[in-house]
Order: sequence, then structure tokens, then C-alpha cells
Amino acid sequence: MPPKSTRCVHCNARICPQCNSFLDARARICNICGWEDYHFKRSTIPLVAEARGQEDEHAPRITYECPQCHFVVDQGSAQCANCGYTGRFQPRDFFDPYKQSTPAPSAGTRGGGTGYQPQQPTRDEQQYKRCPRCGKNISTDSSICPFCGANAGFGRRPQEAIHMTAESFVRRQDMPPQGMPMQMPQQMGYNQYGQPMQNMMGPPVDPSLEPSPMLADLRKMGKGRSKSEKKERSIKERPYSEGPKRFPVGLGIALMLVATGLVALAIVAVSTLTGGGNGKTTTSSIDTTPPAISNITIQGISSNSMIVTWDTDEASTSQVMICDPAGTCTSTLANKSLVKNHTVTVRALKPGTKYKITVNSKDKAGNEVISTEPKEATTLTQSSAAGGTLVISDVSTFGITEKEGTIRWTTDKPATTQVAYGETTSYGLTTPLVSALSTDHQVTLSNLEPGITYHFQIKSKDANGGETTYQDKELTTMDNTPPVISNVSITSPSSNSFVVSWNTDERTTGKVEYGTGVSYSLSAYDPTTTPSKTHSITISNVQAGTTYSFRIIATDTSGHVTEKEEGPKTTASTPATVAVGSPAPDFTLTDMDLRSITLSSFRGKKVFLNFWATWCGPCMGEMPHIQSLWQAHQSANDLVILAVNDEEAKATIQSKMNEYNLTFSHVLLDPQASVCAKYSATNIPKSLYIDANGIIKAIQVGAFNSTTEIETFLNTP
Repeated sequence: MPPKSTRCVHCNARICPQCNSFLDARARICNICGWEDYHFKRSTIPLVAEARGQEDEHAPRITYECPQCHFVVDQGSAQCANCGYTGRFQPRDFFDPYKQSTPAPSAGTRGGGTGYQPQQPTRDEQQYKRCPRCGKNISTDSSICPFCGANAGFGRRPQEAIHMTAESFVRRQDMPPQGMPMQMPQQMGYNQYGQPMQNMMGPPVDPSLEPSPMLADLRKMGKGRSKSEKKERSIKERPYSEGPKRFPVGLGIALMLVATGLVALAIVAVSTLTGGGNGKTTTSSIDTTPPAISNITIQGISSNSMIVTWDTDEASTSQVMICDPAGTCTSTLANKSLVKNHTVTVRALKPGTKYKITVNSKDKAGNEVISTEPKEATTLTQSSAAGGTLVISDVSTFGITEKEGTIRWTTDKPATTQVAYGETTSYGLTTPLVSALSTDHQVTLSNLEPGITYHFQIKSKDANGGETTYQDKELTTMDNTPPVISNVSITSPSSNSFVVSWNTDERTTGKVEYGTGVSYSLSAYDPTTTPSKTHSITISNVQAGTTYSFRIIATDTSGHVTEKEEGPKTTASTPATVAVGSPAPDFTLTDMDLRSITLSSFRGKKVFLNFWATWCGPCMGEMPHIQSLWQAHQSANDLVILAVNDEEAKATIQSKMNEYNLTFSHVLLDPQASVCAKYSATNIPKSLYIDANGIIKAIQVGAFNSTTEIETFLNTP
């Protein structure tokens, strides 16, 4: 640790520990040897020159003098550098060291005698010069400014340097300066302003007398003692401490605590990196790799702007530096949003100027990367920009809600306004064309779905008919509310199935939980994973004649969930046995003309009941024979033919009927296959003969090969 300045045991003045020179009370650097006091704390009293802000380099400054020795001191000094006096100093007139000395008053003015003109500079001019850096008055003996450390340049030369030690300083106090006769103290009695200075140098000292006690002590401290004696005396006579310096215990304790904390932190770090001591090794998550820049492109060039885009392999900030041919470079404000696809619009460019563009990105960990090879681009001239390609820039979205969002952009020339949008890049929807020409454009998209990402493309056309489209952009609507479930319907088309259907006010996925008690232990999902507003789920393998409760769950695209409980509902009872000699189960279906047909309404007539499908080859093979049977009994009207189709659409059925020229009536639609299930028509074609009393007389699984075979089938007793 560097040593501190010592102090005189008599006057408490500061002493340089290196050359034993007296130090000014405000000096940080010794003006004799250049030793610097690192422990020095500057006085809080501001200097006059500092308070004035150094407005005038040669402005005169107010100085003060010591009331004890009349030594000239600065206002900011807290202690006289000459005698060590501490207290209030007497103010003097403004002192300008650059002002030529004023003649001293005549002897008559001082009380008679001839006029007197000083032949030598005044004491102030002898002892002080002004520092070229800070402007403070320093001794002419100094080669280093004690206030700012500047090389003053007017001190003694090294070969003739005589160190101003404490001993020589005391002699200056006791004796007149060299070259001034002691018998003429009156020459030093007045300063350059005619003020009395009788006590400036003190009375003359006889060289034969013993030196002053102060000088004797200084001689003893500096000479004639061994190193051990000097150390012992320094310890005994140190004014502000008792005994030798000791290592500060508090500092030692603080260092021990810091070391303990660092060890604990290291243990925690090692434990974290090794998986908490469970044998699992993990990799440090510190990111030291900067982003990688690629795909730098420059587009939308106009006479005063251009658009710079690039990609990074990780989310990072966006900034562009652009340099003109003269080498003047400017940078855009850094966009601190962390993105992988960057777009920056550079403005205030000069027309017809070639620029070099460099991009800069910084990731979340602070790793920064700058593109190595600058891109070059030239702005358009004013004439070419006026008739050139329309430039779209500053595309932004705002005011986004669950149902709408606003798009804003600018063009370098007045143009029309229109936006194409949709859920895919094919768009499909277009806003009305705004034919009024403008450079600022704004369009609001309405009737949007919540939580859906929409693609949009901007279209603008200038007055010359030149149209420009902007690249595809995206807009995602907000979704802050859960969906609403409505129009719930639960039916049991058979003894072992349910059909649950419902609607939602926004696009959702569906799920149904069900069970026989209060708990919903079973689940069924919407067959389509695409979110929709209409839902229908068929639940199979339930028990016949059993009561179930249901809970419908709808989840929208933003993750909001709505649940609704329904029920209880009971499945149909086990159907009656379909066998020869048993009554035929009754049913009601619609025909091709959407008329309701009920089996029991044909009591009193024979019924030929057939189950079929257009995709069934044997079924279509026997259809011409059934058509011939219908034509044979049409006039007698004693036979009813009911052809029940298995779950096919009406258009598909009609196409086949036209192809085979089938004209018999009562082709029935069974979209849920409920009647097929009731008659156990799992294998088709299947035919039944029901007599006039509704009793099943004959059953055949398989196709008939002729009309005669059907007639024989219908004559079964």
C-alpha cells in the first residue's frame, strides 16, 4: 500500500515522506519530487476559479494570506503551507500574476524620504507562477503542479535542483531570501499594492545562534539516526495513532466471509451441473454462440429509403448501419424485439447515391454478430422515382381483437388501397377497393374468427396503373373467451349406440365423456381433428336398455375449454327376435320422395322387404328381377315392395336407379342403419316375406336369380 504523507509534530503541516518537503494543504502531488498521495481527499471548499467555471483564462483571482506568517494562500486551502496554521485566512485584493508589477508607493507616502522604486519583483511574483492546465498559482520552484499533476515547465533544472526540504523551508521562515540584505528589511515592508508586510519574513536571524527547536527536530528526524531508531521514533511520535500499524481484523473477517461465499457458490454450481448429485450429467446452458446471419436482401428502394431484410438462426435484435461514398456511416435505432426474420426500413437517404449496408443482430445472451460483407444498393434519382415502381413499406398491424384487425402501410407515391386475406396463402377474400390515391393506407378486416391466423397481401396501384403487391404477412386474432355450446342432441338409433351432436360459436375440437353413474369413465372423440363449429360423435358398444349421462367438452384454438353436461339418456331395448313365425318389428323411414313410410300401415297386404346397397354386386344383380316382380303385381296392387338402402346418400341411390331403370316405389333411406340393425341385416342382400297379418313367413340371405324364384319365395305357406 503506498505510504501516506506525514505531519509535523509541532505545526501539524503535511510533509512528503519521500523528500521531507512541506506539502500544500490541498496538494495531491509533491511539487519537488513528484510523489503522489493516493490517500489524499480534496477539500470540499471550491476554488474561486472553479466556481467561476474558468470563464477567463487570465481572470484575476481572490487570494488570501495567513494571519500568522502573511503567507499567500488560495481560498480553498484549509491549512497554511508555510507555517501550518489552520483557521480563517485574511482576504486580499484580486491578484493577477500576469499583471505587470505596480510601483511601490513613494517614501514620502510611507512617512517621508525620497521616492523609492523596487528593483526586484515582489514576493508574490518571485514565488508564484500560473499552471498552464488548471490556472492555479504554484511556486516557481515547482516543476509539477501539485493540484492537477501537469508539467509546469518552469521549475529548477535537474542539474541545479535543490530540494525544498522541511529544513530549508524553516530557514526561509527564519531568514530573508538570498540576495536581500538583512539591514534593509524596509524593502520588504510593502507589497506591490503598497500594503504593509512587516511580518512577512520575520526578524533577521543571527547565524551564530542555535537553530530553532523546529529545525533541530527536523534535523534529528532526517539525519543522524539509524533505520531502527527512525522507525522507533516514528512509531512513538506518530500524532494520530498509538503503536505500530496492525492488520485490520474487520477486513480479515470480511475476506474470510467472501471466500466462504465463493466456495458455497462453487458447490451449488457443481451440484447444478452434475444433476444435483443424482448421477445425471447436464450440459451448461450458458449461450456463448452469436446468431448466424443469412439471406440479406434489399428491396423497396426509392429515392430516399430502402428496406433491408435478413434471417438469423435464433431470435435476436435488428439494426442496420449504412455508409455513403464519403465514408459517413449512420445506424438505425436498434429494434430490441427478438425475432428470426428481420425487416428494417432505412430512411433519409440521398437520391441517386450508392450505399453500403451492414446488418447487426444480438441474441438474448448478449452475443452480437455483424455481417462481414456489406451489401451495396443505390437509391433512385428523383426523376426515376417519380415514374418508377411503386414501393410499399412500413407494414404494420394494430387494433387486433377477436373479430377484427387493422393493417397499415405507406407508399412512396399516391396509390389505391386493397388487401387480400384468408386462412391460407390462397387468400380467397378481398377488401373493397379504395380508389382514392394516398401515400398512407389503412384497412380493417372484420368478421374474423377468434384465435385464427390469417394471411394477407397488400395491393396498391399508382396513378399510372402500376400495381405492386407486398409479400405475404400474417395476422392472428385474439381469443379471450371460451366457446359456447348450443343445440345439443342425443339420440339412440339402436340398442347399442348413441349419436351426440352440438354446435359452438367458434371453431373447436370435440370430445364426449359418458358413463352409467356420476363419473364419466368412458370417452369418445370427434372423428375430425380440424376445429369446426358443428360436431357429431357416434358412441357404440353401449348396453341396451341402459341409462347413460354425458359431458360434452369443446376446446378452441387458444386452449379455452367449455364443458356441458347432458342426460341422462337410455338406449333402446333389445330388439325382438327376427325369425320365421314371429311378428316383424315395426319401423318408419323416408322414401326417395321424402315421404314417411311405416311398415305397419301395410297390414292386409303381402310385403316383400329387401335390404340392399349400390356397392353390393349381388344386390344390384337381383334388382332387375325385383323390378319385373313389381310390374307383374302393379295392376293387382296386392304386393308391397320395400327396398331399404343401407346408409347411402340419396344422390348415389338415384344414380344407380337411373342406370338400372328401376321404377318400383318405396325405396327407403336408412342413413343411420337403424332398421338394418333391428333386422340384423349385417349380410346383404337379405329378403323377408311378411304376410298380411305382419308375421314373418320366410327369410333369405343372398340374391335371387330370377323372378320365378321370388314368386316361389312369396308363396311360402
